[in-house]
Amino acid sequence: VFQSYTLTTQTLYWDNKWIYLEQKFQRDGHLCAVALVKVLFVGKEGKIPPERILALLPNPPKAPPLPKVIKLWQEAEQNGRA
Repeated sequence: VFQSYTLTTQTLYWDNKWIYLEQKFQRDGHLCAVALVKVLFVGKEGKIPPERILALLPNPPKAPPLPKVIKLWQEAEQNGRA
């Protein structure tokens, strides 16, 4: 508890609503934990599509292919298992 970690975040995928991130927690060169995070941006006008967020970057990235882990997550949610 209360130990410091290095946290790295990588965008894995996005669709028309969600951005999926992978976060890795490392300490002294050892991987301690990995988290998958599903992000929805909301502003005064409501939900903000990922394309609008990514368009703010100097060189907006192209959509990556759907990773298997995200596909399985989406399927689990659709089947009521998440």
